[in-house]
Amino acid sequence: MNSTILNQIVEYWSLGGLLMVPIFIVCTLFWLKYFKLRYQMKDDLNRGICPDYSAEFFVVNALVSVAPLLGLLGTVSGMITTFNSISQSGANLVDGISQALITTQVGLAVAIPGAFAVAHLNSTYRKINHAINHSESLVTVNLKSSEESDEKAY
Repeated sequence: MNSTILNQIVEYWSLGGLLMVPIFIVCTLFWLKYFKLRYQMKDDLNRGICPDYSAEFFVVNALVSVAPLLGLLGTVSGMITTFNSISQSGANLVDGISQALITTQVGLAVAIPGAFAVAHLNSTYRKINHAINHSESLVTVNLKSSEESDEKAY
């Protein structure tokens, strides 16, 4: 059974054409960056710090944005293959359409969950930042209150 599923994946991959490689790379890089940033944010929260993650968010957003563009590029490539086949007799017509649809589908399959993951990271960052700022303001209020009590005691 596992070999059948693997064969289907390989066949599906090959129908998508050469652009499946960069789509796969973008997908892999995105999820690696996502989980690294997610764990880093949790670790920073445990340490009570909230550094600027804008550079990391930029990379994650860029990777999510590139995936549907690669899928669109696959669509264009597949349609070019299709029109070339039509002009040369109609043989391979299905191959071009398959390539166009598969790369678009895979590009969107990478981008859609990626967009939700980026939104989750941004939300988590805002919550961490708010919690740390709130904690800092409580410490400041307590310090001022303590200083005022000390001054009254003397």
